Amino acid sequence: MAFRILVFHTNGSVQVFEQNKEPTVAQLQTIVGGDVETIPDWSEYGGMKGTAYCLESPPEGTPVNKIATAAWLHENEGRTPSYNPTLLGDVVFCGTVGKKSGALSLRHAQILELSKTKSYVEMATELNVPIGTIRSSLSRARTAYSKLHPARENV
Repeated sequence: MAFRILVFHTNGSVQVFEQNKEPTVAQLQTIVGGDVETIPDWSEYGGMKGTAYCLESPPEGTPVNKIATAAWLHENEGRTPSYNPTLLGDVVFCGTVGKKSGALSLRHAQILELSKTKSYVEMATELNVPIGTIRSSLSRARTAYSKLHPARENV
């Protein structure tokens, strides 16, 4: 079984990678910069079941993670939390992928994440591919996402 790890950085970038083993606590701590805690009410992302982690008790001045907060709220559409839904610092979402996981492919997940904050030109530059490839990949990623989430639109 493969594990997909998405790291939502406070600078707005998203790093996506896969590994064959479940991430260790030490690996998660390295990513978030200290002790980790589970983010409540976030157990799915992009059709992938998993768990989200953030820095436990972030120090004063830790920047708000707008991308992770938006993703968390998106996955909780229709629910009104009883707390302030703002995530601070780098955030990690870990889930399993495979033929039966119902998750997007790694490439589709990357394209959809990048499309939230970058232009076609910026995406093509970052992935080192032609703009036409970005357009067709984004179209296929949106189609795949809509099959996993038929009720959701505007990805």
